[in-house]
Amino acid sequence: MKNQKGFASIILVVVIVVIAGAVGYFAFVRKSEPIAGQIPTPTPTQTKTTTPTPKDETANWKTYRISGYNGYEFKYPQNDAVITGSELENNILNASGYWSARGGVTEAAVIDSKSTFSVGRHGYIANLADCKKITWPNGSTEELLIKKIINGITYYYGMYTGAAAGTSTRVDVYHAFGGSGGDGCFELVISTSPSLVNRVSNVADQILSTFKFTK
Repeated sequence: MKNQKGFASIILVVVIVVIAGAVGYFAFVRKSEPIAGQIPTPTPTQTKTTTPTPKDETANWKTYRISGYNGYEFKYPQNDAVITGSELENNILNASGYWSARGGVTEAAVIDSKSTFSVGRHGYIANLADCKKITWPNGSTEELLIKKIINGITYYYGMYTGAAAGTSTRVDVYHAFGGSGGDGCFELVISTSPSLVNRVSNVADQILSTFKFTK
C-alpha cells in the first residue's frame, strides 16, 4: 500500500507538470496571435543606402605641365588647346598685355567658347603681402582679402567687371604665393562674359580645380 501511494504521488506530480506546461504553451500562442482587425506590425529591416560617387568630368582631359622649379600643371578639355608665347597677344581676351604691363608674365591660357583660363607669375614679388595686392584695369589698387582653398592651394581672390582691352568682361583673379619652390606670386585668371556673373560653373572653373604645383 505504501508503494502504491508513492507511485500515485509521482503520477500526480507528472500530471500537474504536464497540465501547467500545456496551459503555459496555449497562453503563449494566444498572446502571439494578432487581435482580430489589427494589422500586425512588420519587423523593421535595415536597408543599406549608398551615396553615388560624383562623376569626374575632367578624368579624360589632357594635362599641361611645366616641370622644374616652381612648376605647375592643370587639365584642360580634349578639344581645346593651350596657347603660349606670342600667340597670347592675339588670342587671349585681356590677360596678355594687361597683366604683363603690371610686372607679371602670362605663360599659358586655354580659351573656351564662354571663358578663358590663364596662368601668369610675378617672379619679382618676394612676400605674401605684395602678392595679395592687385591693380585693376581702371587703375585702382586693392588688397585681395578673400581667401579660397582650391585643390589644396590657398588663393587670395578678387573680381572685376568692366571693359578690359576693348572687351566687356568679368575677371576673376586668384593669387597664390610660393608654389612648390617657395618663390614668386602666381596669378590665375578666369575671364568670362558679364552675362555669366551668376554662373554655377564653366570650363575655366573646372580647369582651375585641377591646377596644382609640381616638384
